[in-house]
Amino acid sequence: MKRLFVTALLLAGGAFPLWAHRFHASLTQAEWNPKSNSLEVVVRVFANDIERAVSQAAGEKWRLDDQNEAPLWAYVRDRFAFVHNGKEVPFQPIGHESDVRTAWLYLEVPLSGPPTELALRNTLLIEINTDQVNTVNLKMGSETISRVFDLNRHRHGFK
Repeated sequence: MKRLFVTALLLAGGAFPLWAHRFHASLTQAEWNPKSNSLEVVVRVFANDIERAVSQAAGEKWRLDDQNEAPLWAYVRDRFAFVHNGKEVPFQPIGHESDVRTAWLYLEVPLSGPPTELALRNTLLIEINTDQVNTVNLKMGSETISRVFDLNRHRHGFK
């Protein structure tokens, strides 16, 4: 009977954790808001990946439902930064939300004016997933520019 139960569990996928997934990717949507002179940014990641990465960076277990967001934003600041006119611009964390599979990180990047010389450094999750692919879509008015970041491409310009 026990053998039958284990076999049924394996066939039903029970041997694989809920968090397992075959690809490692994030998607960032950034949009220039001329009224606030800022980039409004949403980063979508797999929930288990961001929890694992933040825990590893913080040296202690961290979960998306923790009240203390400081480890999350410290992790993101170390690996995700816009550069405007040659200077790294700190972002303002707005907040985050998540479900069982996905987390959305909301942030704002205040700029002194329209981003004519803009670059991004993005190494989110690459230290835990060497096959990580981070896609960024930057919308400026009616134009959208996309860039892909991975183990070998950490920084891109947007012109």
